[in-house]
Amino acid sequence: MNIFTITLRYLLKRPLPTFLNILLLTLGVGLITLSILVVKHLEQRFTKQSKGIDLVIGAKGSPLQLILCNIYHIDLPTGNIYWDDAQKIANNKRYVKKAIPISVGDSYEGTRIIGTTPEYISHFEGKMAQGNIWKKEMEVVVGARVAEEKKLTIGAKFHSSHGLAEDSTLQHKDHDFVVVGILAYNNTILDNLILCNLETIWHVHEHSTKNKMSDEKEITALLIQYKNPLAAINLPRIVNAQTNMQAAATALEVARLFRLIGSGEELIRYAAYLLLGVALLSIFINLWTTLQERSYDIALLRSLGASRWKVMQLLFLESFLITFVGLVFAFALAHSSLFLLNGVGGGQIKFLPTKYYIEELWLALTVIASAFLAALLPALKAYRIDIAKVLAK
Repeated sequence: MNIFTITLRYLLKRPLPTFLNILLLTLGVGLITLSILVVKHLEQRFTKQSKGIDLVIGAKGSPLQLILCNIYHIDLPTGNIYWDDAQKIANNKRYVKKAIPISVGDSYEGTRIIGTTPEYISHFEGKMAQGNIWKKEMEVVVGARVAEEKKLTIGAKFHSSHGLAEDSTLQHKDHDFVVVGILAYNNTILDNLILCNLETIWHVHEHSTKNKMSDEKEITALLIQYKNPLAAINLPRIVNAQTNMQAAATALEVARLFRLIGSGEELIRYAAYLLLGVALLSIFINLWTTLQERSYDIALLRSLGASRWKVMQLLFLESFLITFVGLVFAFALAHSSLFLLNGVGGGQIKFLPTKYYIEELWLALTVIASAFLAALLPALKAYRIDIAKVLAK
């Protein structure tokens, strides 16, 4: 009988302590891993999504809300701004390298319809999988995930709903949207949106240029890329001080957002570390208290030729097996939990359960090393067992 079989039998002989140790490890490591995964996914997603967008100009209100709504599409608009006012900022060649207008407010079955320009698609490096970009009013291009989930194909028609709720009573039933293009998957916000030109949004809300003055046309926000470092100092000040609009610096608001996320994430991690500490302490106590019961077995093994190191290996292996099984369950629990988290933020945040990070490896190695330390004192005690004294009892 080899050392692995002996260790396995010891574990199965005490199923309840073994189960509790594995459960505590699973919960502790699982929570830590889940917090790592969520933060990593959000950091990458938010960084990728905001790349090249230095400033968001919109209606006065919460600057963080302005960022969340118009870059990440996971909040409500702060209001609208006049198109003419936005154009004055966009045409500021001294400070503005790129300015992309967007109009938010309507949806189709919970998916946001965004009025914008083709530059919005090119900014996120979107490619057409089928069809073409819109050429006139009421034509739309849909993201890959939207097309898949809503079963939208080229030529499909649908009605939008006012606002972001799935309410059929708020549908604009006198205006048919027509799908003329479907974007390829590129793991950006484009996957989750329906896009059209600004004129479509104005037309649906009866703000077309045919029956309204140009200064009454409105958009939700203007996405700005700075032309030079001086723009970061002067442009927000100009907008906030000299207009009735608001300028929100993307980097500043995203940093604030992650400070908020970090506070909650720290609390979860502290609770997880506590669980993990209890699990490791439980392993130590279990090995230490059961060593007295096993002293005769260990002495017998020694008398049959097993070395002191072989006896120590029994305890180290027992600790390792409990830890290994706990780690497997913990990582499985954390990654599978991401499926449940998909859909947070109105479906705009998508987690990738199959993606792994180097931090998980370091966490596993740290837990394994800690488990070996927990088994060290019991192993040393087993090493010093007096064979003759034990067998003489």
